Amino acid sequence: MLQGCAIVKAQKDFFEKGNAELKKLTRRQIAERLGINESTVSRMAGKRSSKYFQTEWGLFPASYFFSSGIGNVSSTQIKAEILKITLENEGQKLSDEKIAEILNGRGIKISRRTVTKYRLQEGVKNSYRR
Repeated sequence: MLQGCAIVKAQKDFFEKGNAELKKLTRRQIAERLGINESTVSRMAGKRSSKYFQTEWGLFPASYFFSSGIGNVSSTQIKAEILKITLENEGQKLSDEKIAEILNGRGIKISRRTVTKYRLQEGVKNSYRR
């Protein structure tokens, strides 16, 4: 499976280190690397596809490896950073605005609204309930 090999090469850090290392990747990037049409990649990695990757970290559908993000940072990495920030500052009640400022200081340009969205997706309570 040529497309699978291309995904593994593109997401090498994920396969070696874990979920927090998932990079931003598009179907177009894989198609360009392989010299094939983007629709071919989409059929292989669509939400209804039966293609999966068995990893140390679990079983993942091929679509999992095509992650959106901001700049060169995937949404999975940003979510991991938000979790890390909230755990590091557990005694403090950091607002989403403050978390956005910390991420911006780390080179991840993100808005407060996006921090809120990702925080909710990860099940982290708001600053009043932490």
